[in-house]
Formats: sequence, C-alpha cells, structure tokens
Amino acid sequence: MRNRLALLEIVLALACLNTELSAKAAAPALKQDFGAGAVGLPPLPQPRTTAYQFYRLEFLPDGYPGRLLKNGKTVPHPIYGTYVIRDYIGLYTKTDDRRYLDAAKRVADATINRMDSIDGFDALAYYYDPNNGLTNLPRRFYSGLTQARYLAAFQMLYEASREEKYRVVARKIFNSLKVPSPQGGVLVESSYGTTLEEFPHEIPTYVLNGWTTIILELVRYEKATQDPEAARLIQDNLSTLEKLLPRYDYPELFLSRYQLTGSARLKFVFHQPNMCKITAFGTYVDGIRYSASSGSTSRWDNHVVPEKTDQDGYPTSSEILVNGVFSAINDRQRYDFSADCKDAAKVQTYIGVSKYDVFHSSVLPEQWVKIDERHLPKGASTSTVEPENEPFKLVAYPTNFYKNIGGKRYNVYHWLHITNLDRLANETGSEILRTWSGRWHDYTREWAKSAIIAQPNVSFECYPGPCTTGVSDKPDEGED
Repeated sequence: MRNRLALLEIVLALACLNTELSAKAAAPALKQDFGAGAVGLPPLPQPRTTAYQFYRLEFLPDGYPGRLLKNGKTVPHPIYGTYVIRDYIGLYTKTDDRRYLDAAKRVADATINRMDSIDGFDALAYYYDPNNGLTNLPRRFYSGLTQARYLAAFQMLYEASREEKYRVVARKIFNSLKVPSPQGGVLVESSYGTTLEEFPHEIPTYVLNGWTTIILELVRYEKATQDPEAARLIQDNLSTLEKLLPRYDYPELFLSRYQLTGSARLKFVFHQPNMCKITAFGTYVDGIRYSASSGSTSRWDNHVVPEKTDQDGYPTSSEILVNGVFSAINDRQRYDFSADCKDAAKVQTYIGVSKYDVFHSSVLPEQWVKIDERHLPKGASTSTVEPENEPFKLVAYPTNFYKNIGGKRYNVYHWLHITNLDRLANETGSEILRTWSGRWHDYTREWAKSAIIAQPNVSFECYPGPCTTGVSDKPDEGED
C-alpha cells in the first residue's frame, strides 16, 4: 500500500508542477529536515526523504508544507498537506508518540486556514492559484483528487484524535465533491452518469487515474463513516465507470487511454487568400456544444489561432488554424463553424495527425488529412460537420512512457489504471472492473513484442516494482 501511495503522490506532483521545473538554473538547497525543526515540528519518516526531496518540500512558518521554487520562494502546495498529515498519523500509530499526532493536527489546522468555503454547499476546498507557480491553468480552481486525498486524511485524523472539528471538516470536504462543474466544482453529469473530475475544465476530460483514485478515497471514507450519501456517490460513479471503461481501451497499441478528451489542430484552407474569416467555431462533447473561447490559447479550449488580418478582420492568408477539443466519449465527432466570405468560396478542412509516440502525451501533427470539403456562399453561413472517426482516434491519447525514473522510461498511468481498477474490484466486488484490470494487465505482456513500444530505455514494469492484477503476486500500492 505504501509503495502505491508513494507512486500516486509522485505522479500528481509531476502533473501539477509548473514549467519552472524544467528550467536549467540551479535550485536552492533544501534544508536537511525540510525545515521541520525550525517551525517546531518533529522529523518526517526517513523512508519518505527521497519523495520529499523530489517534491522540494519545505515547511512554512505555520507548519504547512510548501514547495521551494527555483527562485528561492516557498509557496504552499495544495496537495502536500495530505502527504504530511498522513505521514505524521502513521508515525503516531506506529510509536504512540503524541508529538506526531500534535504535528498532524498542526498541519491540518494550517490546511483549514488555507481552505475557502463554497457558498451554498456547506463545503470547504483548497484552491490552486494560477499566480503561485504550481499550475498552468489560467484560473483559480480546486482539484477533485486533492479534495479526495484530504477527505481521507481528515477522517484519519478524526479517528486518531477524536476531535470533532476534524470530522466536520472531512464532511465539508466531502460536500465539495458534490458541487456541479458548471458551479465551479468537479462533479460532471454525463449522458453515461455521474463522474468526478481530477481537474475541472469547461469541457470535461475524464482523466481515468484521477477519477478512480477519487472513488477509492471515497470508499475509504464511506467504510469509516457509513455515510449513505458517500455510498450513493460511490455507486453512481462506479456505474458510470463500468459503462465508460471500453472507451478508454486502445487494443491496437495494447494500451489504455489517459483520458477521453483531447485537442486536435484543424486547418481550414480556402481556395484563395483574404477571402473568408471564421466568426464562430464549436465542438460537441457528449452532446453539448462548446464554443470557441475568445482570447484563449489553451489546448483545452476551442479557439481560432490568431492570424495576420486586414483592416476588416479577414486573414491575409488562405489558411486558418483552429484548436478543437474532441472526445472519445462521443460515438461520432462533430463540429460547426460560421464563416463570412467576400465572395463564394471553396474550403477544405484538414486535421493534423501523427503516429503514436511512447514519449508524447498528445498528437504533434506530422501530416494533414482532409476531413471535409464544401462550398460556402458569399456573406455569412454556418456549417455542421460530422467527419469520419479514424483521423480522430489519437485525440484521446493512449498512456505514454514519458516518466524518466532512474534512467528508465515508465508507463506510470497504464499501471495505475490496472492497480486502481483491481483495488476497486476488491472493494466493491465489481467483476466488470476486475475484467478490465486483467485485460489491461495482459496488454503489458505484449509491449516487448511491439516495435512501437519497445524503445531503448523503456521499461515494461510497474514502478516502483513489478505489479500484477492477479491475486498473489500483486504488491501493496499509487497517483496524480
């Protein structure tokens, strides 16, 4: 179990790190005890030293764990509190030394002081701030995964301390998981049922490892509290998960998909330059139309890529690039666009495609495939297109082997899908989840035979050790 949690934490830390992590400047030195002694806290567990060095953890004056950035500033990291609270509780359980329980309480209290109330939901959430260098998302948000980790941590602290305020906080954190996505939360009602988002986007992404980890933390909470609302939320998510799992499957590559939603680059080519401009664009995900966002450059938003234009806003080129967000939750992809043309025009639309690359997380266009051709009238018009599915297959990109650990490249997320589904099957008795866990485990035996996957330094094992989805040889467990 400890190995799995350690892996889960490392992956989430990697997912949340800002691009500053890739900077070449030398990082400030970490304090030997991560600054615990200087703020009056006892040492963290010695086996966790490597992980906390990786996180660049440093305690803030109030006892909350932050991340030491390369500019020398320490900023509170929303998920780090979950790790430290659990570690101190683990030390208290092992040693019965009251110092560790007091330390867990101090970190928990510092966490509560950083949480915000969610009006109308009797809920608390720890928000990610776009200004603190820990996320590339341009707005303030909270993560379903971070909240779920705190849910378990505060329930554990209540059980260890029997202090009512921690039970109340745990309940308020649970309530944050019930806030609908359109109201700033992480609960999405899809046509398949209820889902919980790891990170909220206007267009749901359905990240599988985050979703399954959230359900696992809910199971832990429900077992401790016997809360009927938690039981219903678990069952609602399990029912949806069972229905959606086939859409994560990518049997041609013996892989699972990381998420169902992704972006594609579309290229509109008009028969002559400076003839038409695109005035609106939208894609359909699970039957809902999502319009292009004005001013956005995020690949998670539909948007028209800025072009050089004349004084009337018509591109001087014959080509217009558009970022489109599509999803494997759809049976068929669909988009529409509105154009304003100076005269009747012909337009051909292409999608950028590539082959799967074990070290990439999305399509980096290598060639353009035509998906539509039509004639547009002079003036304003709107067209709806339902292209063939084949060119869109890699938009929901399969898991990759990007994580470089000790000089070897690991597919962390495919193994997390296997282990999380296996754990959920054991907890809930779902044979559907057990079947998919076993199927995806069988895929790993095919990797060595695949010319696409069997690249230099690629490891076929589950980091930090060999995993199976079976019974006896599966190790104790891991995130994002």
